[in-house]
Amino acid sequence: MLVTKKLTKTYDRQQTKFDAVHEVDFSLDAGQLCALTGPSGCGKSTLGRTLIRLIPATDGHVYLDGEDI
Repeated sequence: MLVTKKLTKTYDRQQTKFDAVHEVDFSLDAGQLCALTGPSGCGKSTLGRTLIRLIPATDGHVYLDGEDI
């Protein structure tokens, strides 16, 4: 099972902070599929990169089979 709780990724660009991903909560059971849709620049890729730990989350948690990764 994959679970996210208040997953947030904040960037600091030119002395301005903005949330690319803001407090995302969802869960997926084994065998379930999930599709992310939305306009360009809404954070889909950032969420994916954060889930697989290519970039660190600013806040929140990602649990894989109950373990906080």
